Amino acid sequence: MEQELATLTKTALSVRDLAVEFPVHGGMIRAVDGVSLDVMPGEALAVVGESGCGKTTLARAVLGLQAMAGGEISVGGQRVDGNLGGQAKRIGMVWQDPFASIQPKWTMRKILEEPLKLAGQSADVVQMMEQVGLSAALIDRYPHELSGGQRQRAAIARAIALKPPLVICDEPTAALDLSIQAQILNLLKDLKAETGCAFLYITHDLQTVRYLADRVAVMYMGEVVEIGETAAVFESPKHPYTRALLESSPHLQEIGQIPTAPLGEIPDPTEHIPGCKFASRCPLSEGKCIEIHPNYDGEVGQRALCHFPLN
Repeated sequence: MEQELATLTKTALSVRDLAVEFPVHGGMIRAVDGVSLDVMPGEALAVVGESGCGKTTLARAVLGLQAMAGGEISVGGQRVDGNLGGQAKRIGMVWQDPFASIQPKWTMRKILEEPLKLAGQSADVVQMMEQVGLSAALIDRYPHELSGGQRQRAAIARAIALKPPLVICDEPTAALDLSIQAQILNLLKDLKAETGCAFLYITHDLQTVRYLADRVAVMYMGEVVEIGETAAVFESPKHPYTRALLESSPHLQEIGQIPTAPLGEIPDPTEHIPGCKFASRCPLSEGKCIEIHPNYDGEVGQRALCHFPLN
C-alpha cells in the first residue's frame, strides 16, 4: 500500500480499472470498461477514438462529474470520490465551446477572478491574460465582444489560474477556425512547458495529437486498445483498430477520396462480448479473438490489447 501511495503522489493523474455504466432500454452500457492509465507532471496524454468510444465519459469521471461503477481515480495523489470541494485546485477544464463554457454576463475580469475567489486566493488578472496572449485592454469586455479564439484563451487562463496539477482539454479547438486552432495548440504546448502541469487531451483530430501529445491512448467501445508514445503509435500501430483509425484520418495525398471503413459494424454495446470487442470488424480475427478477451502485449512502452498485435 505504501508503494502504491508513493506512486500516486508522483503522477498528476492515475486511473485504475475504471468502469462507468449507463442503464438503457434493454440492458446496460459499459461506456468505460476497465481503463487504467497514468499521466505524469508536464506530460500531455491524448485520448482518441470515434464518437461514443467513451473518451468524454472518462474525462467526466476524472472531473468527479460522473459516477463510477468500479475502479479508482487519483489526481495529484488525492482520490476522486464525488466530493467536488477543492476540485478546481486539482483540475482545470477547457471545454469545446468557448462561448458556452464561460458566463456571458460577466466581464473578463470577473470570469478570471472567479476561481481565485472561490479558492480564497488572489492574482494579477492582467498577468493571467498576458500569459495566454490576451491584451489587458480586454479586461472589462464581455464574451460577446471577443472572438472565438480570444474566448478560448480566456477559458484556458481560467483553467490554469489555480495552477492545478492536471488540465483536461475536451476538443478545445473543434469550434475554431483552422488558423486559430494552430494558435491555441501553440499556446497549450507553451503552457505545458512553462507550468509543468499535465494535460489530458480529448480529441478525434489525430493531426493535433501528433503535434501536442507526448503519448496517446486509443479507445474503442470503452477500452484503451492501444497506448504508447505518439510517434511510435502513429508510425507503427500495433492494434488493428488503431491502424484503421489512422488510415481513416484525412491526408493531403487523398483529398477527394473516401477512406475505407473497417469491416463490419460496431457490436451492440448492451451485449456481453467475451472476446475482443473489435473481433467482428477485424480482418485478422481468429477464433481465439472471438472467444477470449485479450491482455496487453506488454507491461511498459507501447502496448496493445490484442492477441495478434501488428509488427
